[in-house]
Amino acid sequence: MPERIQLNLTLQGIAFILLHLLSLVMAVAYVDYDSSDDDQPSFLPRPSNVSFNRGETAVLVCGIENLGTKTVSWRRASDPNPLTIGEDVYVGDERYSAHGVEEAKEWRLLIRDLKTEDAGVYECQVSSRTKLINHILLRVNVKLEPVIPRHNPAISVSGTKYVEKGDPIHLVCNSTGTVDPPENLDWFKDGIKLSPDGERQLKIDKFHVRTTRTLVSVLDIMHSRMD
Repeated sequence: MPERIQLNLTLQGIAFILLHLLSLVMAVAYVDYDSSDDDQPSFLPRPSNVSFNRGETAVLVCGIENLGTKTVSWRRASDPNPLTIGEDVYVGDERYSAHGVEEAKEWRLLIRDLKTEDAGVYECQVSSRTKLINHILLRVNVKLEPVIPRHNPAISVSGTKYVEKGDPIHLVCNSTGTVDPPENLDWFKDGIKLSPDGERQLKIDKFHVRTTRTLVSVLDIMHSRMD
């Protein structure tokens, strides 16, 4: 009789151990299935090298499959501190913003009023058990303004220096501007402005020379007088 009781106890112990092992196997199988790669976030193909002009709004795009409830953060590769986490901005610069576009499976970083110092490598990072980081290179183009040669304003007068009474007087004035020719040019004698006069046969002609930024005025007096 005692031997039979001992045998029953042994069989019960074996059954308990088998049930315990079975429960462990099922738990492991459940974890393996739940952590399958198919359910984990992964990056989708998006441009990794983008260029924008200075002053524009740069848009950096990170395509993510199976994001779920996980969080996306952006930072510069050269800076350990994040620029954004989710839609929250962690830098004191209002030019930065971030938002997700669910239908496109994208998370975007926007940088308004782009500056040359904004150029560099940026990281899009997904919070998960494995470290998921995607790098994007941002280039900032600077539009070169046309260089206009600048010259100091100048004025010069040439023509008749000495005449006999009654001889014609011919004077030419060249005035040069810095960027464009001067708009107008007047002749004066003894502080009094001269105007064309048919009776005195006094004529004034003006014309612009755009290539040299010069306004030319020609004064002709057909018959000189002592005054």
